[in-house]
Amino acid sequence: MSFPTRAVLIEAGSTSDALATQFGALLEARSLAMLPVGGKPLVQHWMEWLSESGCRQVLLLIENFPEAVRELVGNGERWGLSVTVSSLRERSSYEDATEAARGFLSERSLVAAFNFLPQSGLGDWVVDGDKAQHAFDSGVLPLGIVAHGEDKMPGTQAPAPASCGRLIEDIKGLWKANMDMLDGVLSDPHPAGYEATPGLMVGRHTRIPSSTKVVPPCLIGEETLLGKRVQLGPRAVVGGHVIIDDASSLQDCVVLDDTFIGSHAELNDCIVDRRLVIRVDSGVAAFIDDPLILDDLKSKSLQGVPLRHRLVAFVLSALLIAPILVRALLKVLSGGASWQRETLSIPEGKDLLGEPRMRQIMVRSLAVSHSHWRKAPWLWSVVGGKLALFGVNVRDERRAALPDWARELRFAPPGVITLADVTGASKDGEECENALVTDSYYLATRSTQTHISLLGRWLSGLLKRQP
Repeated sequence: MSFPTRAVLIEAGSTSDALATQFGALLEARSLAMLPVGGKPLVQHWMEWLSESGCRQVLLLIENFPEAVRELVGNGERWGLSVTVSSLRERSSYEDATEAARGFLSERSLVAAFNFLPQSGLGDWVVDGDKAQHAFDSGVLPLGIVAHGEDKMPGTQAPAPASCGRLIEDIKGLWKANMDMLDGVLSDPHPAGYEATPGLMVGRHTRIPSSTKVVPPCLIGEETLLGKRVQLGPRAVVGGHVIIDDASSLQDCVVLDDTFIGSHAELNDCIVDRRLVIRVDSGVAAFIDDPLILDDLKSKSLQGVPLRHRLVAFVLSALLIAPILVRALLKVLSGGASWQRETLSIPEGKDLLGEPRMRQIMVRSLAVSHSHWRKAPWLWSVVGGKLALFGVNVRDERRAALPDWARELRFAPPGVITLADVTGASKDGEECENALVTDSYYLATRSTQTHISLLGRWLSGLLKRQP
């Protein structure tokens, strides 16, 4: 029996919920498919293996951060595949995945979960007719075969043969898979980088000073910088775009992409993901909110108010002080309250458990329904460096928790000028689905150009009447 020409890789159902618990903060900002083994995401291992096995069409069903997976795999052309990335709603079941794959499973297909790392023996197991049919009859997940015309997913879980690959079920399993890849227990036909010396794989544009001591086996990703007198290994997997400062020591460690490790750090038996450190033996995770120790080299900082923003706020305050006072006077003459006090919670990084640390500030708002004018007096807090000029809408901590896809909003500072206010997604600071979407979009795309555009739209909005 030949190898199936179609494959479905899934991230959904109760297994996904259980893995989210097991992997914890590692899945806060990435899909299960993007967890790295041997310097490459799991989805890339699958693409390479499926391409060599003769598969031609692949459907990826992604529940969390599908856009990151789509950006990596594209349409699959680089592997000679036709790849489709489909999004699943949060907490989708395997029945939902079946519905999403309906029509694609019209032919005999391989079905697998992303936390299964394929190995060389998987091809023979799939091609073997008896075993493949047994897999379908048993409803094997995370690995199974859907027979021709069945148009449904296998539904129960059973262990795959050891020669087929490695099932990664928790943080320790992820760490061990990386260590076993270094030790040769697991194989990678297309290793990341090139072999600089026996046992040392190095990616392109990586700098290793002569004073650095590397004890194989080790893997160092692309565009990574090691400082002077760094000691790496034995057994260390360092991702791409990583900086390890002078005199640090790493042994039996996995460092994920875009991580900065400060000088004189001593790490062993752990996984480091930007500001997160996880001890493999105990599973204890800690967020280090000190950029001199650990930092995220990719995220845009949300801390502090830039001087140029304070200057802009000062100019706006000078221009708007007269209209603000006139509106306040009109409210008094009409018998209403002109001002109201509000308490805002400002995030100041994370604690050791990864939860936002908050400080509270008091601001004075105009007692009007127009969101632009209501928050205009907040400009004085921006001048003082207490509040952001451009930010997100105020969140009431007493309300329901934010959805998973909007979790980063917990760490975003409230701002005087928000995209949600300008587009009308929010009203009187009320939190709604549209405001969450708009604020999340702002965090992902903010730049100097978008700030200038947003400022212009906010100023023009001052002249408009809000319903």
